[in-house]
Amino acid sequence: MSVFTKSKSEFKPAVLALIAVLFFSCLTPYQQVGRQPLSGESKEQPAVIKTEEGAESVSFIVQFTDSEDREGFIQSFNRFLIRSPYEFVLLDSGKDFVHIKVSAKKVPVVPPKQEESLGFSPVEPFKFDESFIEQMIPSVDTTETDTLVTGGMPARGGEITLYSPRSFTDRTIMELLNGSPFDGEPGLFTITDSSRRRVELQLNGRVVNGAGEAVSALDLIQSWTAMIRELPAEGIALFRHVQGVEAFIRGEEPVIRGFYAVDRNTLQLRMAQPDPHAVKRLHSSRLLWSGLKLGPYYTQGTGNGNLRLMPNDNSRGGSEPYLEKCYLRLGGDSNPMLSFSLGRIGAATLYSSADLQYARTNLAGSTTLHRLPSERYFVSSRIENPDIRKFVAKQVRAIEFLNSFVKAEGEVIASVELADYNNDHLYSGVLTQPAVQSPLQILFVDSDPVSKSVAEKMFADITHSGIRAQLNGISKTDYQRALVAGSYDLAIGWAYEDVLTDQTEQLRVAAIWFDDNSDAAGRVEQYREVPLFSVDRFLLTSNEFKLHEGRVGGIFTAWEQETVQQDLWQGEIQVDEDQEEEDIIWDLY
Repeated sequence: MSVFTKSKSEFKPAVLALIAVLFFSCLTPYQQVGRQPLSGESKEQPAVIKTEEGAESVSFIVQFTDSEDREGFIQSFNRFLIRSPYEFVLLDSGKDFVHIKVSAKKVPVVPPKQEESLGFSPVEPFKFDESFIEQMIPSVDTTETDTLVTGGMPARGGEITLYSPRSFTDRTIMELLNGSPFDGEPGLFTITDSSRRRVELQLNGRVVNGAGEAVSALDLIQSWTAMIRELPAEGIALFRHVQGVEAFIRGEEPVIRGFYAVDRNTLQLRMAQPDPHAVKRLHSSRLLWSGLKLGPYYTQGTGNGNLRLMPNDNSRGGSEPYLEKCYLRLGGDSNPMLSFSLGRIGAATLYSSADLQYARTNLAGSTTLHRLPSERYFVSSRIENPDIRKFVAKQVRAIEFLNSFVKAEGEVIASVELADYNNDHLYSGVLTQPAVQSPLQILFVDSDPVSKSVAEKMFADITHSGIRAQLNGISKTDYQRALVAGSYDLAIGWAYEDVLTDQTEQLRVAAIWFDDNSDAAGRVEQYREVPLFSVDRFLLTSNEFKLHEGRVGGIFTAWEQETVQQDLWQGEIQVDEDQEEEDIIWDLY
């Protein structure tokens, strides 16, 4: 189906014609007919296409009348390039032009059947279901150790409905959906170049997602761009100093100039300024958002108010799916323990003391509570006046927040990321109430129950002290946008347990909530960070389900494993006598 030929004399006009077709096809009917000129000209200016000839290639500079036409052309051309067997390079781009180099070098012809099996098909633009943005991390310190007696891997089978009290998918549940960029042998990515102003990532081999679609460098760039548009604070944390990220978020640029596809499997991140932590920021499964369908499971529509997940047989990095189906129910259940008891859900994330006590007393013997990583809550303060910051911080009584309002198991913390820090000296003495000119804006995610309880209690205490305040409970996406814009005075935030040891998570917290201030002790001393408490979290499952290696992503059906083991010992699975026991386990499914 390609219009390219081996002959350079034929190659140039063919590509030129193709670019022109793509350019005009991306215009709306209104644009194709022609718009009324602002001057005395009688017709629309045609597209300007300039060519630059090289020994083995031809490059084209296509100029546009506006950014909308330019973006439409890029999308059309990207879809074409995914199918194209020819090499290409995006040399440069701006608001009104793109500069593309297309090589005339012919690659080996792939037979139609083989090409279909390899999955060379266009990948549609990614659409994100809610805020699937959290990182996959190991679940540790489980109440019971879910290891197999045989030392083998769990069998595939069964299905489960998993409930979370939040309306968005938090990071623990995202173990099911996010890929891991550098785990495994080999990992998905290899960093082939890292300098003061550039990081180059190479895809290891041909990458296919759960839907059977080949994933290229262009797909990754498209996915990152969509993620930054929806969740700009997370985008800032990952790509802090990449060229054009902040301009894109402000709406000043239609694309991110620092995302550069060298070829199908290689991409570069070009920095606006040197960033010694650029590589460390990328060591996060947030780099492979759920829309890419590279995790153990991928979304395949909804049903009965639940997100339907399917196992990804192409997943890499050691995160294998063990269930045939998994359903996610996100928020909206006023009594999840009743739903669990009635069998409407098979697993639920719990944090409230009442739910945990009920599970331990009334469901003991038939259920298991798996310890999940805790969450560490805090307040980010952007108040400029240090006296007001200090006065507000001293109104916070974290132990009262935790025990009487959040009503969760956990403990008071002295810092988000410093486990042994002591801040008692900061909250002694009596302060005179400072004058505050306008109400303090308290920002929080309204679908996170803990954040909501903290914000409401903080509002009550601040207003009781004589300072005016205003609650601003919004969606996760709007919360992210407000953080980037800095349109708040106090923001309720939380980090995950690994912030105590993981530098990537520490960099994320500093970038999102503290303007890149990574001095944790200094933030507390200046009352920019008001530490609150940690919240212990658990996953409740019936005994039918277990967690392989303590990971939510490794959840499996226990009876499926028992059936396979029984079949093995009863001789129902025939195995060659010379085969090793380890090989037997791997051949069971």
